[in-house]
Amino acid sequence: MVKFKNNIRKICRVLTIFLLIFALASCSYMQYTSSAEKHIKSRDYYNAVLKLCYALNENPKYDKAINLIAGVYPKAIKAEEDDIENIKASSDKFKWDSVVAKYDRILNMQKSVAELPELINKKSETIVKFEMKNYEGVYAASKNNAAEGHYLEGKRLALKTEDREAQKSAAKEFKKAVGFVAGYKDSEQLYEKARKSGMCRMIIYFEDKSGASVSGLSVVDAINDKAVSSVFDDKASQEFLEIVERGELDKIIAEMNLSNRDEFDDKTAVSLGELSGANEILFGKITGITYSRPVTVSNSYQETAEIKTGEKIVGYYEDGTPKKAPIYTKISATFTKHSMNSSVKITGSYKIIEIKTSKIKELKQITEETSFSDSWGTFSGDERALSFASKNLCKKGQPIPPSREEMISDTAYKIGASLGKFIISYAK
Repeated sequence: MVKFKNNIRKICRVLTIFLLIFALASCSYMQYTSSAEKHIKSRDYYNAVLKLCYALNENPKYDKAINLIAGVYPKAIKAEEDDIENIKASSDKFKWDSVVAKYDRILNMQKSVAELPELINKKSETIVKFEMKNYEGVYAASKNNAAEGHYLEGKRLALKTEDREAQKSAAKEFKKAVGFVAGYKDSEQLYEKARKSGMCRMIIYFEDKSGASVSGLSVVDAINDKAVSSVFDDKASQEFLEIVERGELDKIIAEMNLSNRDEFDDKTAVSLGELSGANEILFGKITGITYSRPVTVSNSYQETAEIKTGEKIVGYYEDGTPKKAPIYTKISATFTKHSMNSSVKITGSYKIIEIKTSKIKELKQITEETSFSDSWGTFSGDERALSFASKNLCKKGQPIPPSREEMISDTAYKIGASLGKFIISYAK
């Protein structure tokens, strides 16, 4: 009988969950419609049309959504067309980019309503029709105008100066032109030419001035390796950036007789850049490595509980049956929570120096930490007095903390990852 009741309960729970999911799914089209109404009130007709399309794809017979889309779709198209005329009349340099974006919205709405199931106006019992204008010609012309705008801007920048940043900007303009019209004029050839002229050849060089001895680990190598691998993993960042390879760099350093690290300063960094044909050098120093050994702090608490140890007679019922009450006994245990903590902190700085001018383009500070923290418990006395949380901590053994070298390595890795992100952003 008990088993049968349990099965009934399970079936009821499953049915309840199923009905809840069904109810949520069935009313999502109403939520889309409600959202569309809010967009209509704020005159955001474009998003209103898209929300109504979501609703009608779920329920093509929902009258409210049918009536709304029949009225708002023409308004949405008209609003975008009016915006297009206003943009065309403006003096914005790249106004055709915005015109193309507006046509993209119109075409997206047309596609969305064209893919709807057949909609019937319940009142008139007629099929709802949507006007589908042909924008193919004006859309193509607008994209062509946008491409021409970026093409001319690219040529202007490329001819203005041989400065790397200007050439980099020119390359980006030629790339935008091709983005609007594939193979536009000679944009691809001009892009490649400007890209090469705008390319930055960079050295990444760190030295360890912390004075800390780290067995089996080069902190600066760990930072360099992670930073470089992060850049190589991001293909887009390599569009205008070339990292000087480690082997080539080591060879030049050996030729310059830089085994004495004290000799390496900004002037030496510039010389290294000149010999390697680099445009910039990211020159960094690790100035401090602080390791806090694992320290355990223990705090003891008294925990108590009452357990049933018997029964006693407290009276009798009318039929003579004794009334019984439980007898509780107080028990206790001493619970000790042990918390172990250790940490590593690495500090330093780095700068980006332009080789040609010796100008410092960027200067950043480095502060990175790695912490270890864990807890476990021990007790004396009656285990039954312990709370659930205390029992779980007592089941854990004393943790083995990571070694000093492991924590330093992890921290160096984080510095390298952060440095890699900075270089990627800087290069773009």
